[in-house]
Amino acid sequence: LYWGGRFGAVRPKVVAPRFDDPAGYGTSKQPSVGVSGLSGEFRVPAQPARYQYALLQASDHDDIAALKAANKGIKVIAYKSAAATFSFATTPEGADQELLPSGVGYAKTAEQHPEWFLADKDEKRIESCISQGRWLMDVGNPEYQTAWLENVSAELKEKGFDGVLLDDVETSVGRHLCGRTIPKYPGDDGYAAAMESFLAKVAPELKAKGLLALPKISLPRNAAAVATWTKWISYGSGAALDSWTKSGSEPSEHLAGDDWAHQQALLKETERAGKIFLGLTSGPATDLRSIRYSRASFLLGWNAGSSAVVYTSPTAESWSPETAVEVGPPLGAAREAGGVWQREFRDGLVLVNPSTTAKTVKLDNSYFTPSRQLITSIRLEPASGITLRFPNFVGGTDTGAAKRRPRDATNPADPAYDWSLYDRTVRFAAANRIRIVFSIFGTPKWANNGLGLRYAPSTPADLLKFAYAAAKRYSGTYRAEDGRVLPAVRHWLAWNEPNNPVFLLPVYKRVAGKWVLQSPRDYAAICNAITRGIHLTLIRGEKVGCGVTAPRGGSGPKSKRPSVAPLPFLREAKKAGMRGFDAYAHHPYYDRPSETPAWRPKNKRHVVLGNIDVLLRELDRLYGRKTRLWITEYGYQTWKPDKKFGVTWANQAKYLTEAYARARKTRRIDMMLWFLLRDDRNIKAGWQSGFFTTGGKRKPSAEAFKRLPR
Repeated sequence: LYWGGRFGAVRPKVVAPRFDDPAGYGTSKQPSVGVSGLSGEFRVPAQPARYQYALLQASDHDDIAALKAANKGIKVIAYKSAAATFSFATTPEGADQELLPSGVGYAKTAEQHPEWFLADKDEKRIESCISQGRWLMDVGNPEYQTAWLENVSAELKEKGFDGVLLDDVETSVGRHLCGRTIPKYPGDDGYAAAMESFLAKVAPELKAKGLLALPKISLPRNAAAVATWTKWISYGSGAALDSWTKSGSEPSEHLAGDDWAHQQALLKETERAGKIFLGLTSGPATDLRSIRYSRASFLLGWNAGSSAVVYTSPTAESWSPETAVEVGPPLGAAREAGGVWQREFRDGLVLVNPSTTAKTVKLDNSYFTPSRQLITSIRLEPASGITLRFPNFVGGTDTGAAKRRPRDATNPADPAYDWSLYDRTVRFAAANRIRIVFSIFGTPKWANNGLGLRYAPSTPADLLKFAYAAAKRYSGTYRAEDGRVLPAVRHWLAWNEPNNPVFLLPVYKRVAGKWVLQSPRDYAAICNAITRGIHLTLIRGEKVGCGVTAPRGGSGPKSKRPSVAPLPFLREAKKAGMRGFDAYAHHPYYDRPSETPAWRPKNKRHVVLGNIDVLLRELDRLYGRKTRLWITEYGYQTWKPDKKFGVTWANQAKYLTEAYARARKTRRIDMMLWFLLRDDRNIKAGWQSGFFTTGGKRKPSAEAFKRLPR
């Protein structure tokens, strides 16, 4: 955590993120987007990896192999009506087609089981008055239920489908009757009970066969419908909901107000039950407003599981980059302010205006829109939504939190402080369950008469106040300027490798004609200021590590690179009054590729992992046997690409395992951090000790690290 900014600091370059980045997928590891082939001829999409579900007619089963080859995780769902059979699904000779959009064939049923058809008061079979060739079936008939189940489950297994979408699951068929009545079910309650009995019979048995059972449930938008929905989804794998955020297939009729809220209630009930929710919306492939509204409304209630939204076009595959916007897992529940709903995600923000008036929202950060526009406020039209992502920052050295002197230095909200980089870091870390260790480093120009980052502050009290403010801000209870509570940071380090001239100057100072060590004296004041500042907050569990020493050193004052070995540095810092810290931190790196974690150096003042016992004995002598030790940097570079200091990939993994085993055996070591995660692109100046290459290729050390006991 840089106290001061670097000389000649430059702002990082702001780069637009990928909105369809697979890294943004939730815990299901699959995109929360579906693709539908129910309208028109289905085609394998250009990029199947973008989709979690594909909805096909049974006759399109030949496309399953291509879909699975392109995306092993995709679930291919067959369409079947639960409550109808179709006379148009017959051959010219009058026989049923081999693959049907229903569970039973019209021709066979008419010949062998006419009692399965629903009949009117004149005992005539009922054909839908709004869909010619659709004949209504008696879903409450046990024999029909059994036949439907046997036919559909056998076909799904034979053709390689993962499950079925059961269409026409509703509490009333009144829209198909046009004034006619059904004597068997004179009211909607009777038909609803029959439909529930169908679901109770069919859905659990499909699940037992390893198949997804997803009824497309159509209910009136009222309070009672939520209870019905909750009961019906309990039988199967979840449910699909038509007209998710709009009615019809034209770019209009968007749901707003109570209608929108009703749909949200159904989504939340499904997520709460741990079931799959498929939100179905239809519209033109170019209708960005409808796509955005559908996606954003879905993300408000999504819990990073296997639910998805499906946006279909009547004429074509309706994929748009906006259909697949991913923002990682949610960081909390959705909240409403001023008529606009918003929800924070690891990688961005979702906004929805379900009202009938336009709203302007002032954002708490800079965000990119899917059209790559960087914004700090946005106007949302009625019944609209949008998914925004944080910008990516590349390069830059402008990292100081206090580049000008604060008036109230102990107040984290003092306008001189800029915590934005660190707020963003702790939030991302918390979202990914990573604990942070903040190392306070670097003196601002105003605190040491312009000497620079590597020189101690003229007045240690300035550093103490900054440490106090930082600890208060990251206490776990502090509300940032946007009103959100910032995650807690409980582990702190005072500076970095102060025995190394790269981080603390001067190393020596000439006094009365003699050279004396100065950096240990300056560091003692730095350690004490940071330790006291953090401890003064009285926040429970705060721990500060001092020392943070490099493994080697000892060059004299007239050398090109004066430095101090860790053991003499520790002794001199103790003489200068260094005290109060909770642990001593050290970086016991190797020097040559031939040195294993067990190697002991010939120079008795150097401390690597193989002779860490020497450092512990010195800490015993100076500070007592209860002093804890943190290893806050350790690692082995690989010779691909570093040919001078690198080891083989296999040896890196081997040494990592050995090093952590040695640390665990030393019971006073409470922490061990590997440096780095990904190789530095700068071969000469940077480190290549990552688990991943600069191109993202995984080294064996990544798996070795995952296997370590925690």
